[in-house]
Amino acid sequence: MSRSILVPLDGSDTAEQALPHAAMLARLLDAGIILARVPETIVVPVMSAGIWITDEVEPPEAHAQAEDYLAEVARRAVLAGLTTQTVVPSHPVAAGILHAVEMTSPDLVVMTTHGRSGFRRWVLGSVADKVVHTSPAPVYLVRAAEPEDAAATPAPIQRIMVPLDGSTAGEQALPTAIDLARRTGARVVLVRVPVVPGFATVIPETAGWIPQLLQQKAVEATAYLESVAEALDTQGIGVDIDVEIVTAGGVAEGLVASSREWGADVVVMSTHGRTGLRRWVLGSVADGVLRQADRPVWLVRGGAEAG
Repeated sequence: MSRSILVPLDGSDTAEQALPHAAMLARLLDAGIILARVPETIVVPVMSAGIWITDEVEPPEAHAQAEDYLAEVARRAVLAGLTTQTVVPSHPVAAGILHAVEMTSPDLVVMTTHGRSGFRRWVLGSVADKVVHTSPAPVYLVRAAEPEDAAATPAPIQRIMVPLDGSTAGEQALPTAIDLARRTGARVVLVRVPVVPGFATVIPETAGWIPQLLQQKAVEATAYLESVAEALDTQGIGVDIDVEIVTAGGVAEGLVASSREWGADVVVMSTHGRTGLRRWVLGSVADGVLRQADRPVWLVRGGAEAG
């Protein structure tokens, strides 16, 4: 079965910054491109239970306009040589994109963290946030830049950073990183940020233990990363390790700092699935990395954990 990459668009230059990244990944992964756009809506007054309220409706011509726009994008040079198809799901925007994911079952969703949708904006915390948290497919987030700063072509992938926390769920990002490394010849940087037990930071009597506990955790993190690196090395993957000690901020800040220090071209990391309501939720660390990272983040769905 052939691979496919879904690219949600809204007609803005900002959202279209995802296109070069999607095209690069499609060529690397031998995948086709699926372009999606939810038609623009208008707000109209309607009578409900004897009172006037407003509702969003999709004008008949909006669907045709969305189809014409996607057809024009499919003909652009950036997608030359790639197999493309288009899909126009119904509003609201986030639900429409998720419905497109359900309909097309892509291997990856590539989108920017900002965009335009009528009077609303795609911001992490709104449309993109809902897609990231709810999509059953992995999501590749591109940090939107000002149009004058946006690169026409993304830099070649030479370093892939993989944050690990010692859990099986965290390691589920490794197969994606390994596959990408093989296709690009990139090195993989394994990163872990040691943290001390919570009690040491809240009980005054244990505050003096923190440096010793942090040193112990750093030694454990190094041994763990070395064991993972050895396994990757046997598969012919070039590997570096980084135990990032954080003196200010939290784990997410440490991971973002490491990505900059190593010049990572993409961060590939796992989210954690929780049981109960059976909804994917981002852990605070992945959420923090998404909000602070200045480079693409590829989120791989981690295995479910009780919580």
